[in-house]
Amino acid sequence: MAGTAVSEIYCCKINIDNFYIYLASTKNGAVRIGMTLKNEGNCIAFFRKLFQGSGIYENYRINAPLIDGVEAALYNKPLKSSIDFDLSITSFQWLVLKTVKLIPYGKTKTYGELGHTLRKPGSARAVGQAVAKNPLPIIFP
Repeated sequence: MAGTAVSEIYCCKINIDNFYIYLASTKNGAVRIGMTLKNEGNCIAFFRKLFQGSGIYENYRINAPLIDGVEAALYNKPLKSSIDFDLSITSFQWLVLKTVKLIPYGKTKTYGELGHTLRKPGSARAVGQAVAKNPLPIIFP
């Protein structure tokens, strides 16, 4: 996704217990979450290298569903509203992320177990690569 050309990106930064979460969306939906333990400055600077050639604007309103989703996930509370996504990922990556989302809070599964859940035994490496490229950690833990 690095260098992906999207015409307009709307971003914001939230701080939860000194955990800095940078959120980015388009008008169509969520595209990226970045996280750090130190303040990396404003969200525009944080996303500038990732979205080269895009207009990047700070906007909390457009990111409100994503903010709600992050807070719900971090506090193990129900999501207030749905989140739309605008992701540039493969159908396999999307299938992996949706399957990861089904893992109950506090439980874990190996990449091999996820592959079996997807009815793709032997796909542990591919599942691991899809998880490693997850653009929305916390939403798809």
